[in-house]
Amino acid sequence: MHTYRAECFGQFMLTDGEVTLTQEEMRSDRLLNLLSFLIVNRKRNPSIEEIGNAVCGEDSEQSGASVIKNLVWRMRKLLKSKWPDEQFILTFRGGYKLNPELKVTTDYEEMEDLIQRAGQSEVVEEKAALLNQAFETYKGRFLVGCETERWAANLAVYYQNGAVAVAKRLAALYESLGAYEEVERVVHRATAEDALDEALWTILIRSYGEAGKMQKAEETFHQVSDSLYNALGIGPSPELSGAYQSALNQMHSDVAGVETVMKQFDETDEPAGAFFCEIGVFRKIYKLSARRISRFGFPVHMALITLDLKEGKTGADANAVIDQGMTLMKDCILHTLRTGDVVARYSRTQFVVLLPACQYETGEAAINRVFARFDKHKESKRYRRYFTLREMSGTAKATAFPAHNMDSASALRVCVDAVEAGGDFSGHITGVAVRTPVHFKSAVAFIRAVNTILDELGRPQANAILRTFKTGKNEEAPTSWQYAPAVYHSAKAIQQDTGALKTLDILFVTRSNNTWQGTLYDDSGQEAAFSSELDLVAQMKKMTDQPQA
Repeated sequence: MHTYRAECFGQFMLTDGEVTLTQEEMRSDRLLNLLSFLIVNRKRNPSIEEIGNAVCGEDSEQSGASVIKNLVWRMRKLLKSKWPDEQFILTFRGGYKLNPELKVTTDYEEMEDLIQRAGQSEVVEEKAALLNQAFETYKGRFLVGCETERWAANLAVYYQNGAVAVAKRLAALYESLGAYEEVERVVHRATAEDALDEALWTILIRSYGEAGKMQKAEETFHQVSDSLYNALGIGPSPELSGAYQSALNQMHSDVAGVETVMKQFDETDEPAGAFFCEIGVFRKIYKLSARRISRFGFPVHMALITLDLKEGKTGADANAVIDQGMTLMKDCILHTLRTGDVVARYSRTQFVVLLPACQYETGEAAINRVFARFDKHKESKRYRRYFTLREMSGTAKATAFPAHNMDSASALRVCVDAVEAGGDFSGHITGVAVRTPVHFKSAVAFIRAVNTILDELGRPQANAILRTFKTGKNEEAPTSWQYAPAVYHSAKAIQQDTGALKTLDILFVTRSNNTWQGTLYDDSGQEAAFSSELDLVAQMKKMTDQPQA
């Protein structure tokens, strides 16, 4: 009796080393489903009903015993044409199964075995070799062609995630061994499976720095940052930015003369327009400016420019249109502002601008010039653009200006009417895109109310979206990001709505499960950043805390 090998990664194939049955030769998705399902479940005795659901679909009306019987007959005939002396599929009471006397090995089980052996090894080189074998065994998604069936789709996601996890472990080992070319090979192949896995890109960028490939590190970092903005509306993680910074540090670790350093830092071209950088670099420039303020006292302002669609498009169409608008806005910013101004993309629909040595009125005029330039393009009619301008903390004679434009649908006003002895608060929530005020009587009710409002608005959209597979025809797709939610009130009307005890404004930047990020402002000019639901509630309690009489 022969030993057979079934390959399920990529295109299906069954072979004994001499004779091979390929996926193309089956010429039927149902036959492919039947044989692969029996191979995967060869250690069980699946019932006809279970086989029917797997092969024909749970909602199919053609999954009865007669249909499965006909498919088994066709499959046996095809297998007999390849291996006349073998009995592959046996009948038992209530179902069918693969002949247990056949010796069958599979690529997915081989991958799992190699991963397990790598986990047991304590030798780095041996561990890397075993993980590399496991990674090379994965040749593509599990059973390409069967993705519409739930049983195969679930396994496809499982093994895809497993392959990416192996790639991370393997790339980290190669990095520790100094095998940077191997890191490139592994990461580039793994990111074909998950292009937004920041851990993979972090290892690659760090390896580029250690290998002295600074240009590749810089190009990769900016490409990944753009992909994150375009796909998820978020910026690079601290780990990814840290890897880029590590590459920069590695590049300039050698001893050099001051003239050499100045020559390296000199711009090759005559500087023109504002300086554009990624958000991590912008953050460092911001901190440096804050230090200069405390020393020299000259005014520095920061502007937040936001772009929305006027039309209520959603999904891929809205993504493409907003990306075009952001590209146009970036060009207008860079060619309008001064050489010393600094610009970075803050989120999917926002730019942040640093305006040094600038009064409020001058900064307002500068941003209006940017908008005037933007409005000259005929494409600008699709968009609603607005900005917020605020003087940096520490500037001499700082004046309190509105923290953000209340025209933004991402801005909510919280009117606090009462605070209980235990610190719990009650009131109502409103905003330009909130049809009617939403009342709450506790912090827990407040969190639920805000989640409901943001879900209805569609922004900020939750970043962590799990892969899902439809279970029926009537299943609805997840809510898409809304670039232009319906507006029910003017900003002026919202500003006139105040709480009996305290009035707070919240500007949300990102939202992922219970990890909310944004800034909280009160009516006395205080502001505080928050990074979670609990953090926001804690900051609100601080701002609403009243002194005892």
